[in-house]
Amino acid sequence: MRKHLTNIVIIAILIFESSKLFAQTTEAMQNRKYGIETSPIFPLVKIYAIQGTYSLWNKGDVIVGYAYQNQIIENEGQCHGHTLLLGYRQYVLKGLHVDIEFFPAVNNFYCYVDGKYYNGYEVVAEIRPGYRFDLKINNSFDVYILTQAAMLFGLYRDNPWPTMGNDPFFFPLVWIGISL
Repeated sequence: MRKHLTNIVIIAILIFESSKLFAQTTEAMQNRKYGIETSPIFPLVKIYAIQGTYSLWNKGDVIVGYAYQNQIIENEGQCHGHTLLLGYRQYVLKGLHVDIEFFPAVNNFYCYVDGKYYNGYEVVAEIRPGYRFDLKINNSFDVYILTQAAMLFGLYRDNPWPTMGNDPFFFPLVWIGISL
């Protein structure tokens, strides 16, 4: 766990420092401070998430949201987790960006192996490099699409189930957002 956290901190510092030299933003990103995002992929795996963004400056956004996890982890069990989404998005060059998010959650995990519930707190982290495509709709708001390659890994779990692993998990991700 400590190794994962150290790697996240190092990556975050490198991204932030390098973006000072190269970051550029699109016109849509400069004119809008707020965003609302959701993923059309998440309901396919029974995760329901929405997150809001606030631009601290024209090269970075704070991310806050909520997710309910009802997903089934094959051969392990089913999540029933209420999750807070907390993160930061740093733009490196135009739409090119990296998100770093932490997901503190209360999860009531049902384990298929032993038929027991494992109630507990957990913190998961995700690093997502990607690209933002802006679509100009009208003068009130803009629509954008984020395509990302996500790497997810657990940082903490106070009541792990017997088959719980801690290997990083990689997957593609798409978010659809509205800039306000």
